[in-house]
Parts: sequence; structure tokens; C-alpha cells
Amino acid sequence: MRELTPQTRPRGWFARTMPVTRSLLLWRGWLYLAYIGVALLLVVGIVNAAGTYSSSDDLKVELERLRLQGAPLSCAQAAPPAIPADQNAAPLYLKVAAQIEPHQPKGAGYADGRVGAGDWKPGQPMRYGVADWWNPEAMKALSDLVKSDEESLQLLYQAAARPGCRFDLKWSDGFAMMMPHLAKMRAICRFCVDATAVAVVEGNSELAGRRLKAAVAMACHATQEPSLISQLVAYAITNMAERTAEFALSKGSLSEADARAILAKITDLKLSNGMIRALQTERAMVLDIYDMARRDPASASALIGSSEGAEKITEWMWWLYVKGFPSLINADELAYLEFTDWSVRAAALPWAECRSEYQKMEEWTKEHFARALIARSVGPATYRVAQRRFETEVLLNLISGSLGLALYKQKTGQFPESLDALARINWPVPQDPFTDGPMKYTLQGDRYLLYSVGKDGVDDGGKPVWRMASHPPGPPPADQDLGDMPWQWR
Repeated sequence: MRELTPQTRPRGWFARTMPVTRSLLLWRGWLYLAYIGVALLLVVGIVNAAGTYSSSDDLKVELERLRLQGAPLSCAQAAPPAIPADQNAAPLYLKVAAQIEPHQPKGAGYADGRVGAGDWKPGQPMRYGVADWWNPEAMKALSDLVKSDEESLQLLYQAAARPGCRFDLKWSDGFAMMMPHLAKMRAICRFCVDATAVAVVEGNSELAGRRLKAAVAMACHATQEPSLISQLVAYAITNMAERTAEFALSKGSLSEADARAILAKITDLKLSNGMIRALQTERAMVLDIYDMARRDPASASALIGSSEGAEKITEWMWWLYVKGFPSLINADELAYLEFTDWSVRAAALPWAECRSEYQKMEEWTKEHFARALIARSVGPATYRVAQRRFETEVLLNLISGSLGLALYKQKTGQFPESLDALARINWPVPQDPFTDGPMKYTLQGDRYLLYSVGKDGVDDGGKPVWRMASHPPGPPPADQDLGDMPWQWR
């Protein structure tokens, strides 16, 4: 290119406007390219849509087949059956929650209820869930609080005795259904286990047994609600009940009648059935989202955007995804259905097989969820929920096993040499869901060690898994979330 000399350089108005003109031409060129790109997208979308909904029906047929092979097909069908009023525990639980609300840990030094055992300090008002059960001063204040809620305890006993529990929820709302009762159930359980601890400290084994039965009954009631979050609440309630049973048996023993009543509750609690029903309900809820996305992309975008872990997707992106490329949302739904149906099948398997299936599923989702905007936003984290379910089964079996060992000692004066001896008192041997065999047990003088080998399947001699041991708060290193799940009182 020839270099411009002072004699050949542009002068005057043209020289001043040339950079602006060049910028306008460049901007206009990019604009034309953008127009061409949008036009191509629209053409591809129209062709795609025509191919999906006219000449090619295979995808629609496959979608319909996968939809129909699962049940329920709608959230209305997923709703649990009605329960006669005199058999429904839900109204009584709501009354208890309303009565104990003033005694929940908020205000006056407590930060919105985000507290734990030992957070109470002298001079603060006592609240449920904050007392250190080994602190005599705290237990005296807690005892006074429990006595002030005697009416709530009576309602709780009545609720625990009822066979069913169905809260009045708007199941037609599907994925957007509000479930405020779940937080109330956890608050009631904190009240229940604190009341149990008070009875233990005061040496009243009859009340301790009755209140511990109520806590286990709450877990049973929570599993009756077919949703994943309800199952997680049931697991949390079971965890609180197990810690309470440890404390109760560290101070003494329960009556044989109470021990056998708790065993009956645990035997009736089929966590795998609850998990399968919850996965099926989740499937129905998400199918509603796919239908909504096709009818009204903006509403679906707002609903999915409000879910935890969902991607930030603008309204126009959703419109283009749903309307411009219908085969993409169909493939998205196919991936979700295959994933969820696979999860349902895996939930019925023993741990070793279940773990293997979920490991395959995690690899599968990396490929099939890569372009599935809805599936990867609302697909349930089933592996973690499944793991929690097996851990909760361990906690239930630790409770029943330790109750049996305590009853054996009541009858014979000593703990047995092996778990097989429990047959002498007509008590089942506690099983380890992680091995599909009996739990590990060793007699240690006047104490014993009872434990599950944990999710890794390796017998570490009863060494607690990282999160159960005494450690600073925070997530464990990747190689330290291993170990066993022992009964903490030995």
C-alpha cells in the first residue's frame, strides 16, 4: 500500500469525517452479519420444527412411550390418598408447631434459628435445640421450658399414635408447590428430643420412652409424603431421634414395652418405598415443567430460575430454545425421563448395586445433560439422596440394635457375646445396609461397640466417619470422608 505524503493526505471536511465513516461502515457490516445469523437460526428453527412435528413422529412417539411407562403422570395423581380426620396426624402437628413457635431460637441473641446444641448461654432465654444436654444449668432451664409446653406434648403423643399424616397441600401447583409444614416438623422434632432428654436427666424412663417413640413416629409420618424434600426431612428427624436414643441409653434403659414399640415403628418404616414414590412424584412435577415450557416459555423460565442451582437464562433464550428448536426440548425431556426412570430402578437395589448404577448415571449425565437446559437445572441429585437414605437406615438399625442389647442386659445382667444371642429375647439382629449383612459388634468389658462399615464398605474398626467425629466445621478433605458409622455411646 502506498504511503500517504503531506501532499497526498486528505484535507478539510473529508479528512475529519473519514474515521467516523470507517467506523459506521464497520458497525454496519457487523449488523448485517448479525441479521444473517438470526435469519439462519430462524430458518433452522422452522425446518427443525417442521421436521419434529410433521414428517418425523418417532421422537414424539418415544416421548409418549416413556411418559406412560412411569406413574404418576401428573402432580394431582401424585398426591397421597385422603385420610379420615381421626387418623390424620397433620392437624395436630400444626397445632403443636403454633404453640411452640414462641420458643423457637430467634431473637434475643439467636440468629434466625441457625443455632445448635450448646449455643445457649446463662442469661439468655432458653429455646428448643440450643441446650447442651450434659450441662446441668442448661437442662434445668430446658426442663422449665418443657413443663410450660405440657399441652403441646399431649398433642404430640396423640399425633404420634395416629397411623397416617397428610398435610393440606396444593398438589396442582406441581414444582411450585409450597411446603411450609416441613420446617415446622423439624422444629417439632427439636422440641420432642429436648423433652426426651429432660425426661432422661430427671430419671423418668417412662416419659423418655414415650417421647422417643413420638420422634420415631414423626420420621414415619414424614416419609408418607411422596416428595424428595419430605424424605430428606424424615432423614433429619431420624438423625435427631438416633442422637436422643444414644443419650437415653447412656443414662439407663427403657422399658421392654417401649423398646418393642419403637422396634415395631422402625420395622414398619420402609425408606426405599418412600424414596421410590418421591422420585416418581418428582418425575410428574418436572413433566409439568416441560409442558409449561412449551405453552409459556416465560413462566417456565421464571419457575426454573427460582430453583436452587438453576442456570440464569433470559426469557428470549428460553423462547428461542423452546420455539425455535423444539427437537432440543424434546431431547431434553427424553434425557430427563431416562435419567429419572433409571434412578427409580436403582433405588430398589442394595447399596453395592445402587452405588454402581449411580456412578454410571453420573458419567451418563455429563454427555446427555450437556445441552439439556431443563434437565440439568431441575434434575434431582438422586445419588446424594440415595446415599442419605442408606445412612438413615443405618441410624434406624443402630437404634433398634442398641435397644435390643440394652433389653438383653436387663434380662441377663450382661451384654451378649455376639448379636446372634439376641434371638434368645426374640429380637432381630441389626443389619448393615452398606454390606447387606449383620452390623459389626464386639463386646468390650461392660460396654460394646456396634457399627456399620459405612458407604466405602471398608471395616475401619468402628472409627467414625469424618463428619461424625469431632472436627472443626467445614467440608472434609476428599480422602477423609471415610470411616464407619458407630453407635456413639459404647
